[in-house]
Amino acid sequence: MKRKLFLTSLFVLSLYTISLPWFGGKNIETVYGWILLDNPIAFTCILLVFFGIWSNYGKNSEIIGKIGMMGIIAMQIYEFLTWHIIGISGHFDLGLSIDLCYPEFYFSLCCILFTYIAYQYIYKKINLTQSHYIV
Repeated sequence: MKRKLFLTSLFVLSLYTISLPWFGGKNIETVYGWILLDNPIAFTCILLVFFGIWSNYGKNSEIIGKIGMMGIIAMQIYEFLTWHIIGISGHFDLGLSIDLCYPEFYFSLCCILFTYIAYQYIYKKINLTQSHYIV
């Protein structure tokens, strides 16, 4: 139970970073991380992570949580690469994405990566302590 509460609080703290400004620049309106929730895949991945943490389906719960976390990371990278296409540039431009990206985006990405690593570590620790091998 302590591990589930720890993972949930760590995940919620990493989700808090979507309220920070991610993109913007001179003469460009600041775009916050809330744009991540405009994508239904990202919202579904958030639900998968919570389901993976709080369900008791063994290895399946671990896999569902991993899929959710990897999906959130992928959606953050997708938003980084494409947020400017509709309103600013009209085409894919990696240089523009890098130039107009605030450090808060990188902080958010690092937080979710840290949460993913902690999730992996805790589930590895659970699997090692609950193995029932006969020696």
